[in-house]
Amino acid sequence: MRGVDSLRDFLFKHDQWKFDRDLFGFFLFDASPSHAVVQKFAADWPDFLDDEARSAEMYLFVPIPGEGDKQFKNPSVDVAKMFGIDQEELPGIVLFTVLESPVKRRPALSEVLSIEIEEEPGLDMENPDPIYLPLKTELFENDDHQAEQVLKDFFALIRECRAETRRDEELLKNLESKINGYRRKREMRPVIVHLKGAAVSLLTVSWSILIELMMQEAKEPRILTRIFG
Repeated sequence: MRGVDSLRDFLFKHDQWKFDRDLFGFFLFDASPSHAVVQKFAADWPDFLDDEARSAEMYLFVPIPGEGDKQFKNPSVDVAKMFGIDQEELPGIVLFTVLESPVKRRPALSEVLSIEIEEEPGLDMENPDPIYLPLKTELFENDDHQAEQVLKDFFALIRECRAETRRDEELLKNLESKINGYRRKREMRPVIVHLKGAAVSLLTVSWSILIELMMQEAKEPRILTRIFG
């Protein structure tokens, strides 16, 4: 698990670790009172989430404040907006590969975010295979054991797909197909039972929204400062 305390922190850490893994996730929940139980679970069980993510050979970003962190700003709503997810669809987990625009030269996010604001970025590009698993808030309202079993099953599904997938770039497509197949057959796997909504959707990364969000956070009014090392 990788705790993040702002959109800037998430993008910085993603850029820092993007070559360490081929799969990333973000545990999305907002600051509404109904999601307080979700944040409490994430804050109470960081080692569990870290162990499960590591077993699936992925990094999971979770918006939780560090000890004594007074600058915490949950970036879930902004991250959801990047992927075209409505706030009403939270909580859930979005899975994605490296956030780089799929152009021939494949510039890093650090390059994209250091352009001058007056320039037209023209970067409404697609990340080919992110998917979203919306979860029921009630899952976290009773006891932690139930949420633990559902998330264990979720990461087990990822491990199963890894074993069945020959090419890394097909992993999320196969996962989406497997989950929707289980739903159609009304399988009683824990993660399937607690999904909210009819299906797992393939999503599009909106680079223009990402740049707009970062411009709002930039200290300099004319230049998006380079935030990645």
